[in-house]
Amino acid sequence: MAADSALARPHPGYDALRESLDSLDSSELRGRRIAIDPGHGGFFRGSIGVNGLTESEANLAVSLRLRERLVAHGASVFLTRETDHDFLVAGDSALRSDLAERMRRANAFDPELFVSVHHNADPAGRHDQNETQTYYRFDDDGPSLDAAQDVHRALVRNVGIAAQRVIPGNYFVLRSSAAPALLTETSFLTNPDVEARLRDPKAIAIEAEALAIGIARYFARPRPVVDRFVARVAAIELADSARTDGDPVLTARLRGATDAIHWTVDGARQTPARFGDSLAWLPPAPWTHGWHDARLSARLAGAGSTRERRVRFFVAKPIARLQVEPADALDDDAKRIAVRIELRDAWDAAPRDSGLVEVRRRSGVGIVPALQRVTIRDGVGFAYLT
Repeated sequence: MAADSALARPHPGYDALRESLDSLDSSELRGRRIAIDPGHGGFFRGSIGVNGLTESEANLAVSLRLRERLVAHGASVFLTRETDHDFLVAGDSALRSDLAERMRRANAFDPELFVSVHHNADPAGRHDQNETQTYYRFDDDGPSLDAAQDVHRALVRNVGIAAQRVIPGNYFVLRSSAAPALLTETSFLTNPDVEARLRDPKAIAIEAEALAIGIARYFARPRPVVDRFVARVAAIELADSARTDGDPVLTARLRGATDAIHWTVDGARQTPARFGDSLAWLPPAPWTHGWHDARLSARLAGAGSTRERRVRFFVAKPIARLQVEPADALDDDAKRIAVRIELRDAWDAAPRDSGLVEVRRRSGVGIVPALQRVTIRDGVGFAYLT
């Protein structure tokens, strides 16, 4: 029966490499900053094979070998962990705390790519499953998807597992990464044949080499480059999250061939003016009071995408008009009424941020309450008086 069960299981993979990083042009790896996250560790063992191999062990072995290969080709590599440990502090056993600390460390390295290395487990507890899955950050179908596709193709070709998928993922480490991010589940550790292979350094080397090949191909993709994306008032370039009482112009410099530019301001798609490599945009009406958020990315079809660039700034416009008018009564005998309060700037635009307006009772006037603080959102708020 044991022999029949083994025959029924899918091929474990890890037979032999079909290509090598040394045989490719890996020059684009030189100087690249890459963060590698060996998933789990310490208190968090991850999936466990039927014969006791833990996912945290396999993840770390692959990651250490991957770092060795990338560094040999000129990359600068940061591992979130180099031994079998977690990131918990005394009295805290929450997985989220562990993940938050490893992502703090990864983002502090300022990587150009984040790769989290994992091995899977069948949620139904079966031991006859095997598949290569590569996840990319669910809200980034630009560089995160590009990297996931390149790494996935290299894993499928070299590890050799037939079942395979590229999947958008909402994992904490993916959505918390400041860089394009992917997470690999190269094989199912809960398959005994896979577990046996992963105990062999040869299989570890095959998986690490496949990951390195995919990463090298991602960085070799031709892609546009955003050299600059800033908000300017006259000749002054605003720092990120700066405050200004002027009307900023958004400017950018974009190098390289591109056939798609994605430019949004406060969530709305905009079309900038383009003069060669330079782009500029100014709203058709003056900026409204409050925070503004602008984002830019570009893509070359069939090749690669830029990382999204973001600019935030606060425009301070003085309130020029306050209008108060009664709204409908809130009960039949009109003892309780709503008063509508509206704020506008000099261009008759509502402020974008929220604020407070104080409504005070004058001496001798029987209005309750005597003092009421009203929250104004999008230029409008209501006071309720008796």
